[in-house]
Amino acid sequence: MGIKDSSGNIVQIAEVIAGTKENKFSVFAGSGSFLLPTLLLGGVGGTLAVANVVPEYCVSLYNAWNNKELDKARELQLGLLELNAAVTGRFGIGGMKAAMEMAGYWGGKPRLPILPATETMREEIQRIYDRTISHFSRIEGKEY
Repeated sequence: MGIKDSSGNIVQIAEVIAGTKENKFSVFAGSGSFLLPTLLLGGVGGTLAVANVVPEYCVSLYNAWNNKELDKARELQLGLLELNAAVTGRFGIGGMKAAMEMAGYWGGKPRLPILPATETMREEIQRIYDRTISHFSRIEGKEY
């Protein structure tokens, strides 16, 4: 049993974890913006939209936490915020699909009434994506 909490309310997430710790109830972060805080409180993982764009990044963040490399996990968490906000809120589903294509995946076209990202949006998403990948490459010490 468990829950994916996408609320972003870290107090609520902490209360669920505290209230269910003895029952083996799993709590998953529902957004890349609070994966590390959820893990630190006792959550067990995440179901992250941004992982559709940068799966290796998200796995690296989880592994850093799991390996007790908290400074690295913190730096990765902070570096993920901008891209996560872009593909989950700022540019919506059309932006998510555009970002997936930038990462080499198939995003496809959104179904109406959702519209694809405009060229201006795609350019901004590309800048954000490039900054995120650059940040990740610097931390990991290798090119992506």
